[in-house]
Amino acid sequence: VFLDELALLDLMEEEDNRLQEKLRDENRDLETVRRRLAWIDEEVLEKQGALAECSATDEVIKQQLADLLGPKNSFTPQLLQLFNRKVKKARRPVAASVEEDEEEDEDFRQLDDEDEDDDDDDLEEDAAPPGCDMQLYENVLELRDIKLETEMKATALKKEFEELKKEQVKQTGLEKVHAERVQQTQKDIQKYQREKQQRANQIRQIVPVTASQVRTHRLRTSAGAPCWAREIGTKVTSQQNI
Repeated sequence: VFLDELALLDLMEEEDNRLQEKLRDENRDLETVRRRLAWIDEEVLEKQGALAECSATDEVIKQQLADLLGPKNSFTPQLLQLFNRKVKKARRPVAASVEEDEEEDEDFRQLDDEDEDDDDDDLEEDAAPPGCDMQLYENVLELRDIKLETEMKATALKKEFEELKKEQVKQTGLEKVHAERVQQTQKDIQKYQREKQQRANQIRQIVPVTASQVRTHRLRTSAGAPCWAREIGTKVTSQQNI
C-alpha cells in the first residue's frame, strides 16, 4: 500500500510541476505582450500629438503667407505658384554677402547622382518674378521650406503611425490568445487537483488501533444461527458463524 501511495504521489508531483511551469511560462508570455501593448499605446499617442503639431504648423504657415502677400499684391499669383511648387528638398536663394548662407547653399547642391537631373529642373524654376521685391520673394521661399519640412515630417509620422496601428492589432490578438491559454491551464490545474484527490481516495489506508478499540460480539444471522462479529471502533469488520 505504501509503495502504491508513494508511486502515485511521485507521479502527481511530476504532473503538478509540469502544469505549474506551463502556467508560469504562459503568464510570462502574456505579460510580455501586455508590456509591448502598453509601449505601443504610448507611441501611438505621441505620434498623434506630433501629427497634430504638424497640422497646426501648416495652418500657421498659410496665415503667415497670407500676411506676407497682403490683400492687394500684383505678384500674388506668381508667388503662390512658387510657394505651392513641389520640390524634393528645401532650398532658398543665397544672398551673396552672407558667407554662411553660401556654404549652406553649396551643401544643398551636393545631391546624389540619381537625384541631380530631377532637382536641376526645380532649381531652374526658382526665380523671382520681374519687379518683385527680393525680400518678399525670399520670405515666400522660406515659408515654402518650412512647409516642405513639415510635410516630410508628417509623411514620416503617418508611416510610423500606420505601422504602430498594425502592430497594435497584432499584439492585441496575441494578448487574447495568451490570456485564453492561461485560463485554460488554470482550468487544467483545477481539474487535475480533483482527479488527484479522487485517485488518492482510492488508495487503501492502514489505520493503527489499540486493543481497547477492538470488540467482539455474539450475534445471530438472519437464519438464526449464532456468529461472532468483530468491531473496530464503530465499524464491523468481519463476521464468523459458529
